[in-house]
Amino acid sequence: MSNHDHPYKDFEGTPLWSAVENAVKELVENGDVVAQTPRRYIVGCIAKRIAESRTGNGTLNQAAVKRITRNPVLVRRPTSNGVPAHS
Repeated sequence: MSNHDHPYKDFEGTPLWSAVENAVKELVENGDVVAQTPRRYIVGCIAKRIAESRTGNGTLNQAAVKRITRNPVLVRRPTSNGVPAHS
């Protein structure tokens, strides 16, 4: 595989890919996650798992992807007691 090839190419350019990519980027920028693996593998793996949970077989179901990404998920850092803080 070349530098730009990866097993998750079918997910690139989908709303799901964009949502996961933005979430991972935010987590890395906030220091919540340290990413040592190329971002495309992290994003692709998460996108594939989400798609699998919706279709049962890992195929890309565009309708499910649109439903999943319509409502973005807010990730908050846990407080000292491990419970996410509320705004």
